[in-house]
Amino acid sequence: MRREVEDEGPLHVNHDSIRLPVSGEPKRNPWFNSLTTRVGCWIRCFSLGILGACLLDGCGVLRAQEYRYRAEIFGALGYARTFDDEGSLGSGLNGGGGFGFRVTPKFGLELDVNGFRHERETSMGQLLFRGSGVFVTGNALYHFGSGLGRAQPYVVAGAGVLHKRNTSSFPESPPLDVSGRGFAMNAGTGVKIFVTRRFSLRPEFRFFWGGAGGLPVVESPFSVLRASLGVAYHR
Repeated sequence: MRREVEDEGPLHVNHDSIRLPVSGEPKRNPWFNSLTTRVGCWIRCFSLGILGACLLDGCGVLRAQEYRYRAEIFGALGYARTFDDEGSLGSGLNGGGGFGFRVTPKFGLELDVNGFRHERETSMGQLLFRGSGVFVTGNALYHFGSGLGRAQPYVVAGAGVLHKRNTSSFPESPPLDVSGRGFAMNAGTGVKIFVTRRFSLRPEFRFFWGGAGGLPVVESPFSVLRASLGVAYHR
């Protein structure tokens, strides 16, 4: 059925409400909006967990005995999404480890090594983004609550070096195999859950970013968004 539209007179346009693009205005990437939404959601979930652990620790529920230690050796395995300036480079396993030292019950230092792999193939199978790399960082940790309970929520941040290898392939071009390195930073949050007096589990969310040394195809900033589960031994 066809609808007839009556002519209601000339159309009036409010030119003040029209926003024209300004020369030099930075473009907004849709992947960045999606990434920030995921990061915000994950951070809120971890924040609620940290708040609950702090309340239980303050009430003495998780502090039936104190977990004091000075040194820690840990390893972790997780899954990560990888991005550069243009968008997603795919996902893959991420793992690593390191050692730490507790300066005070609430403040600690760590040396951390994290390796990652990523792969993304387009729907037509013509483009393949593939790569690997390592983040080596020195980090500072702050533990909430007393820092001595069975559950010890924390935040972590630090800086170091990123080494990135790019092995992507494209139609009618030889496969790439180039590498580079640059400055890197990271930040995250998690909780140490003691299952015995010497061993703990470390569920953690971490965000790594840094320069990729001007590699072809990969444009800085290069970033890795990781969720992992670690195991630590304390002395």
